[in-house]
Amino acid sequence: GAWGFAQIQDDTDLSKLSLGEILELARGHVRNCGPFNSVCEEWDCYQLWTQEYVQGLGNYILERAEQQGADETIVLEVGAGDGILAESLRDYFDNAHREQKRHTDCSRRKISKRSRRKKNPTVIATDNYSWPVARNTAVENLSYQEALQKYCSMAEETKTNRHVIVLCSWMPMNQDWSADFRKSHVNEYILIGEYDDGQCGDNWATW
Repeated sequence: GAWGFAQIQDDTDLSKLSLGEILELARGHVRNCGPFNSVCEEWDCYQLWTQEYVQGLGNYILERAEQQGADETIVLEVGAGDGILAESLRDYFDNAHREQKRHTDCSRRKISKRSRRKKNPTVIATDNYSWPVARNTAVENLSYQEALQKYCSMAEETKTNRHVIVLCSWMPMNQDWSADFRKSHVNEYILIGEYDDGQCGDNWATW
């Protein structure tokens, strides 16, 4: 990791400062961090996917799939880590599909366009595990470049009626993957994380 140095004058009295305050001066992030933060760090959990978040994201993807009218919609998550987000989306799509199948009496109920979609979006999680994270067999061991080559270039070459949505959560700091997304002719990409001046992606190129 990077070293952090506090800019403190030589005659400054540090005797009355707590350890937490000294760490903050040295650019260590400890303020407002409690037991919950420790549990998250211990389990490598830095993003909580709530039911409301997954539902909102899932509804957006279903709407986009319906608007495009493609034969197949692929949600390609790159840098997926343990694959929890992709798994949550799959479960949401499956549950939504089962719920819609219960409403089959078109003479009594108004069936929305989304209810008549051909099939659920296919959710694919990929990661090359370049940093320590719990491995999941449902996550393909591919870098984001390899994933784009496999799933986006194939659609371009075969001219299949496929709508590809790239999903990227917390892109590595000071890196920009979005340029490769655009070069791969993906239909759209969704970025999750801090923007402009956060610790996610390149502040200029990505956002």
